[in-house]
Amino acid sequence: MSGDNANNGNVKVVSEKEKNIQKMASAIEDLPYMEAIKVKDEQFDKAILSSKFAVIVSNLISSMKLNHDNGDDIMRLMYISLIIYMDEYSPKP
Repeated sequence: MSGDNANNGNVKVVSEKEKNIQKMASAIEDLPYMEAIKVKDEQFDKAILSSKFAVIVSNLISSMKLNHDNGDDIMRLMYISLIIYMDEYSPKP
């Protein structure tokens, strides 16, 4: 029985990880529509930042003290950049 409990715990962790991956994929999927990134090839394997979004990211990189090896810092950089991008370039009612 204790082996079953260990497996159930692993299943929960995997499903939570899968949920996070699905959320991230969904958010990334919206970026081309917002013109924040451009898909580089037809297989959707590669994308590049739009020039407007790249300027925002570049400005933030120069003003933030980032640890480039820390994934959390990079995610925070991209999140803040996206918020600024949406504020400046999204249509407002």
